[in-house]
Amino acid sequence: TASDRFSFSTPQPFNELVDKRTIVRQCFGKRMTVRFDFTPFRNQETSVKNSGNTILITGSTSGIGLGLALRLQQAGNRVIVSGRKKPLLDQITAEHPGLDALEIDVADADSVVRASRVAAERYPGLNVVINNAGIMPSENVFKPDSLKAAEEAIAINLLGTIRMTYAFLPQLAGNTDSVIINVSSALGFVPFPA
Repeated sequence: TASDRFSFSTPQPFNELVDKRTIVRQCFGKRMTVRFDFTPFRNQETSVKNSGNTILITGSTSGIGLGLALRLQQAGNRVIVSGRKKPLLDQITAEHPGLDALEIDVADADSVVRASRVAAERYPGLNVVINNAGIMPSENVFKPDSLKAAEEAIAINLLGTIRMTYAFLPQLAGNTDSVIINVSSALGFVPFPA
């Protein structure tokens, strides 16, 4: 039933929606106008069972990811937190009984493949993957060392999500009520001003 489900719909994260093709955003103190079409994404809704899921969340050792993990566990789901730092994962599972942990570095293709194999063995009922891992390093395009920060952001924020989807989709496809949820920032839609 509808009351048994969480509803996720596309948010409107922008300051001002002028029309369906134009947004105006304040970014770093400058007024920016960006034009594109949101129509395909408007009013789309995906329902996810409220409880009884087995959920893996990347980047869930702090912030939004950890908060989401705790809330979803509280709602009656089996939740697997993941991240790059095993000691931190051990600490989280000790502090929050019932949470499981899986070490994954989404920037490392081999780590993602290993984690998908472990998950298939340990959590055969896995039906939800939340791609939450992400970074937003400070970049200055006029400094050559910023290229490394940009490459790291792409490796985690973009390629990490793609790797996780490729690696976990076969398992999810074999389970019922499966869904992949990608967490992103509104800044992904707005270019940095020069």
